[in-house]
Parts: sequence; structure tokens; C-alpha cells
Amino acid sequence: MLSPLIQKLLFVKQFSIDGGRISVLGNDFIMLDASNLLELQELDKTKMYNIVKESARSQLKRIVEHAQVYKKMKEASLRSIAELSKKVGITDEGQIKVLQELFDIYGLGKLEIINLDNPHKRATLRLHDSSLVSAYFERYKVKAKVCAITAGILAGIFSYLFDKKDLECVEIKCKAEREDFCLFEVA
Repeated sequence: MLSPLIQKLLFVKQFSIDGGRISVLGNDFIMLDASNLLELQELDKTKMYNIVKESARSQLKRIVEHAQVYKKMKEASLRSIAELSKKVGITDEGQIKVLQELFDIYGLGKLEIINLDNPHKRATLRLHDSSLVSAYFERYKVKAKVCAITAGILAGIFSYLFDKKDLECVEIKCKAEREDFCLFEVA
């Protein structure tokens, strides 16, 4: 069964797979095996561990793991969600629903919003069944936080939704570390 978002996009002729091209809202997309995306993430072997964020809830400092890929994914997803919102003309609540559907469609996993604090520009998100995590663990068999790409996407999307460009996303738990799910905080 097709997701409701794909059905809507098909109805308004904004989604097609034809002639070796995937088009969504007039933009070309490609489907990649999750392990191929991991290769991109592994290009930056010098992950930064020195970026520290102050947590408003726990007042604890957390070490943030970022790759160069994170920044690029944040910028790209910020542009994409802004463009999508203009084309589809959806409300804030609708944008959250579309965000969850996009994660499902693109194979990033099932996104669950645990806490959405609009006044303080914060969100806590749970990601189930991430293809990237599964591919990483199959390939490397190492326990680690591996969701730099996903964190970058979430940071860009929530920067748009909260209208605050300096937001960051931190992976708190990762299924690759034998957790039940990946957990992200956006602030």
C-alpha cells in the first residue's frame, strides 16, 4: 500500500518514476542502498567530539558527534522542507505529519515525535527501524552512534519548522549501540 503522501503527490502529478528518473515535486531524487550512504558518512574520519551543547532539561553537557556530512545534510534538508512547504502549502501541524511520512517513504525509518516544544524551539524524536543503522551494523559490527546523516536532516527540517537557523540535532541513543531505537534531541 502506498503512503498517503505518495497518493496525494501522484494525484497532483508531483511524483513519478519514469525513464530511470524519480521526481518528487519537480525535484530529481535517487534511491540508494543504505550501505552506500554509509560510505559518504565514513568519508570524514575526523568526527568532531569537542562541540558541547548545554541541555536545558538536564543542565548536563553532552558531547556531540558531527561529521562534515551533518552540516551539508542540515543545509540541504532546510532548503528541501522550505520548498516542499511552499509547493504543498501545509500548516505547521501538517508539516510534522509530512515529515514523518517522508522518513517512512525515503526508508529512513519510522519517526516518532516524543516532545515538541515550540516556544522553546526544542524537540525530542525517536526513530525506529533505521535502514542506515541496520546497514552500518551489518557492515561494521561495531557499537556506535552512526546517525550523522539523519541528525543533519532533522536539524535542517526543525530549523525551518522552528524558524531558527542555529538549531542543532544530537543523537542521544542509537540502535547500533544495542538500544531499542535511536533518540534525537533538537535544540
